Amino acid sequence: MVDWYESPFSQTERGQRNGGDHTYVISTVSEHPKYSDRYKSCTGVIIMGIDRKTGKRLSILTHQDVLLSHEVIENFIVDLKDAAEKMYQRIDPNSLSVGFVGSNPKWSEEYNYMRDEVKKALKAVTGRDVKVISDPIYGGTAVFVDTEAGLVHVAAGPLRGESEEPPEPTARFAYDANKKERVEPILLPIEK
Repeated sequence: MVDWYESPFSQTERGQRNGGDHTYVISTVSEHPKYSDRYKSCTGVIIMGIDRKTGKRLSILTHQDVLLSHEVIENFIVDLKDAAEKMYQRIDPNSLSVGFVGSNPKWSEEYNYMRDEVKKALKAVTGRDVKVISDPIYGGTAVFVDTEAGLVHVAAGPLRGESEEPPEPTARFAYDANKKERVEPILLPIEK
C-alpha cells in the first residue's frame, strides 16, 4: 500500500520515502504488487522492469500532490531520481516501462509543472519518455500495479457529487467521465 494519507512515520517505517504530511510518498523497489487510491489533486508515477539476475519484475509506485511548494517538489524529484536510478541499475533496460497518472484538470497548471518535472527527471535516468496513461482523473481514482503480470490498472472513480466512495482496487473497469460509463482498464504491458 502506498498510502498518501498515512503518517510519514508509518511510511518511513515501511521504507517508503516521503516529504512529510500529505506531500509525497514513494514505494520501495520490489517485486510486490502496489496499490494507492484517492488520487484527487495528486499524480502518480509507475516504473516497472525485469530484474536481470532474478528474471522477476520490479516496480515503483508514487503518490504526490501537485499543490506543493517548489522546494518540496525538488525534494520529491531528488528522491524519485534516486529510487529510479537504483531500480534502473538492476533491470534489463529493454524491459523498462514508465507511466504517469494525471491529476484533476482543476489544477492544470500545477499538474503540467509536476508532469514536466517528472518526465525530465526520469528521462535523465532512463533515457525514455514518460507516457501519460490516464489524464484527467476524477473523484477517488485508484491505481493498482500488478508487478508480476506487468500491468497497471487504473480505476477512475465517479465524478464528484455522484459518490465519494473510492473505487475497489480489484474492479476491472475505469470510469470514462465524457461518456459517463464504465470502460475496460488502461493496461500498460511491461514489454512496451
